[in-house]
Amino acid sequence: MIPIPSLSARAWAAIAAAAAFVAMVAIYFVRVSGLQADIARLETENTRLASANRELGAANKQCAASVTAANKAVSDLQDEASERARKAAEAVAAAEQRASKYRNEAAALASRPMPKPGDACGSLDALMNEAIAERQ
Repeated sequence: MIPIPSLSARAWAAIAAAAAFVAMVAIYFVRVSGLQADIARLETENTRLASANRELGAANKQCAASVTAANKAVSDLQDEASERARKAAEAVAAAEQRASKYRNEAAALASRPMPKPGDACGSLDALMNEAIAERQ
């Protein structure tokens, strides 16, 4: 066993203080080296994120342009559909008028007595000749 010299309390306190100082210096360097590794890792991550941000910024601009173009196309299609619906409504109204006119004419023809009772062919012939004469 190594003999421990007899030292004063003051000497032991100085040794303890020196040991604590050495321990604190060692802890400091361990932490600093760990922080330096963290800083290097964070700088690498920051560089990667900056690059990704540039790429995403360009993609975002392209996306915004595409959305604007799509919105304009949808608006144009809606305008075109409204115009077609308006024209279709006009055409339906005109067709209803013509159909009403022809329904009335058909009802008038159906309600007339046969020109030649008992002779359907002769009655039809007489009605056709009358319709042709009206159109000329």
